[in-house]
Amino acid sequence: MGFGFGVLCSGFVVVLVLIMLSAILRVAVTLAGRMTGPVNKDAPIGWDWDADEDDEPVELPGESAAIPEPSLGVGMFIVFLSAVANTIIGFGLRFVLGLDAGWNPGEDELAMLAAHLLGIAAGFLVMMAFLASLLPTTAKRAALAALLFHLILLALGAMIAVILFVVFGIR
Repeated sequence: MGFGFGVLCSGFVVVLVLIMLSAILRVAVTLAGRMTGPVNKDAPIGWDWDADEDDEPVELPGESAAIPEPSLGVGMFIVFLSAVANTIIGFGLRFVLGLDAGWNPGEDELAMLAAHLLGIAAGFLVMMAFLASLLPTTAKRAALAALLFHLILLALGAMIAVILFVVFGIR
């Protein structure tokens, strides 16, 4: 019941968090797909006005989603890769800005804020790149999905903070 149990529980928590974030990513992709509309809405009408009668009829193009929804595994993979890249970028920013990993909160608060804001912007770009490359979509649609993902996470974080403040008085 010692070290092995702790590793097993922490691995279970990591997988559970990846599943929840993958579900949030899927919601964000679905919302982005609905906001942009179908891919083939401006396609030709499906018939040729000067075709002969013996020609085969042209089938109408189906309207497919602008951004295909990721499966659970693909969503977990995208979120995991984004988290790893975000961590590497965060450590790089702390190294470049010369911030130590100490626990003194009064020191370099403005530099820490700048590092966090740059990390959020880098996380957005990394998420957008992974969405555009792993899902067959354009960069604009991937940027919209990444923005919605980050906004949903921000809203959930604000809700959790309000609940903790109201229930426990934690600031």
